[in-house]
Amino acid sequence: MFSFWLGLIFGVLFLMIFNVRSSMLFKLVWLMLEVLMMFLIVYFFFFFFWESGFGIFMVFSSGLVFDNLSCILVMLSIFMILMMMISSKKEYSCEDWMFMVLILFLLLFTIFCFMTSSLLFFFIFFEGSIIPMIFLIMGWGKSPERNSSMLYFLFYTLFGSLPLIITFLFMESFFGSFDFIYLMNLTINSEFNFYMNLLLFMGVFFFFIKAPIYGVHLWLPKAHVEAPISGSIFLAAILLKLGGYGILRIYYFFISSIYNLSKFYIVIFLMGSIYSALICLGQSDMKKLIAYSSVSHMGLVVSGIFTMTSNGVNGSIMIMIGHGFTSSGLFCAAYIIQSRTMSREIMLCKGLINFFPVLTFCFFLLTLLNMSAPPSLNLGGELHLFNSLFIWDMNLMFLLIFYVVFGSYYSVRLFQEIQLGTSLLYYSFYPISLREIFLLIFHIIPAMLLILSLDFFCWF
Repeated sequence: MFSFWLGLIFGVLFLMIFNVRSSMLFKLVWLMLEVLMMFLIVYFFFFFFWESGFGIFMVFSSGLVFDNLSCILVMLSIFMILMMMISSKKEYSCEDWMFMVLILFLLLFTIFCFMTSSLLFFFIFFEGSIIPMIFLIMGWGKSPERNSSMLYFLFYTLFGSLPLIITFLFMESFFGSFDFIYLMNLTINSEFNFYMNLLLFMGVFFFFIKAPIYGVHLWLPKAHVEAPISGSIFLAAILLKLGGYGILRIYYFFISSIYNLSKFYIVIFLMGSIYSALICLGQSDMKKLIAYSSVSHMGLVVSGIFTMTSNGVNGSIMIMIGHGFTSSGLFCAAYIIQSRTMSREIMLCKGLINFFPVLTFCFFLLTLLNMSAPPSLNLGGELHLFNSLFIWDMNLMFLLIFYVVFGSYYSVRLFQEIQLGTSLLYYSFYPISLREIFLLIFHIIPAMLLILSLDFFCWF
């Protein structure tokens, strides 16, 4: 009951802070949705963590599972849908009801995807979240190249989803159930033949595409560049986490078969992270640079999962959640800059510290979070993950050194070349609004404060 009233109070306070200019009906519906999002965030947090004793694992007979991992990702999804609503000024200014319907469908599909215990329903909701995202890119993207980016996004998904559904159907015919908790108890000590192991790896390959891992990542920069700000937030903060969540849920099925090859996979993933960081150094487009940094971070996340240790898995979860706040915040900052300078080119956006000192300060904090500087949740995750990788093999230290050096360098370069220097253009634009400042602060504060509660992310 305490969580209910506390969530209601926070929702009403949020209603008092944010206001929009539109017709009364649309204004009322939009603001009620924002209040609902804030209420759900506070209610989930205090009910499932505070009143449940900071440790839950509940499985419902109706096919729903709600443990620490699901609860954290559901709260992240609700929070990021709220950020999508705050960032989408033009959509609610022109009373775009279709945009509102799309983001609500995105919310429903992602929540059901994180809460179901059935592999079949997980696949349906996973694929269902792709459809509103495609409409979001096609309907609210600004460049004519959004058609090619949508095709990349669609065909990469279709290419990976076919072996995934075949794997799920084969497991159902073999074990008689789609419930992954039941299957986990059966398969964790099972020895599969070569064809079953091949099917399982082809199934997890789909999650490598959605994570994404270097080599199957080409859809991500195109989708980010052509998507509106709300689409970039969803891609960076939620859709990439669906790939990591899928790997965490089903890698138990083939844990015995990959044990001897896990070192090979870890080296491949870390090399992909280093290559992505090197690609970031050569980018001139802000959004492409941030998109490739996401590929670099997710390679590190999957390498931590494949260590099959508690520190590795917990560190991967921390980095996933921290990356959701950081990458989404960087895309919001890039959109704010692009809306003023009318360009994503780094060379044309120099000297912004002279015009937007508040934006420069927020961008500086987001850059620190992106390079895992303290205090940040990313730092706690990398400490856990590096510890597990060092225990696995000390020779991985050299790859991690390259990852840290290049990852820090492209973050510093991004901040330095955009915010400092002499402006190449004479700017004349409207100042940064309070809504945009709140949008950046709402990404920064959780990513910093969550390092005080690392027990939330100890799922394994």
